[in-house]
Amino acid sequence: MRSAIVAMIVVMTAAACAPAPETIGPAYVSDLPFRTYSCEQLGEEQARLSQALATASTQQSKARANDVMGVIILKLPIGSLSGQAVTPLISLYKGQIEAVHRASMNNGCPEAARVQPAPPVVSPAVQQPAIQQPAIQQPAVQQPATQQPAWLPTRGE
Repeated sequence: MRSAIVAMIVVMTAAACAPAPETIGPAYVSDLPFRTYSCEQLGEEQARLSQALATASTQQSKARANDVMGVIILKLPIGSLSGQAVTPLISLYKGQIEAVHRASMNNGCPEAARVQPAPPVVSPAVQQPAIQQPAIQQPAVQQPATQQPAWLPTRGE
């Protein structure tokens, strides 16, 4: 009986802890606003969102660690109760990253542009020469001739 009570207390306190960033699912975000972006803009947005997600994930991990310590010491999830957990923000960032990815696929962006992070900001004293990347040309799509199929009768027949 006593072990069942202890097990129930452990499960209840673990449920009150902030979830790990890896376990948080993405929120749905429409890709319509991103469809007007160029491939370069989509790559920059992807890099910005990835950086924001990394920052939020670090904060969520700290909140989770504070929850664990709080539960062990005070039997309270201190990180979650103090507002350190950013679960909705992580879910939003993950959803936005998926929306940018869908928009880049719809826009026909090459894979390299979809996952390429923005170049790092370098101080003017350590400026490096810019590297020109060759432009990727899309093959021209020929429209099929609008000719009537041979098996259909013509109007004069």
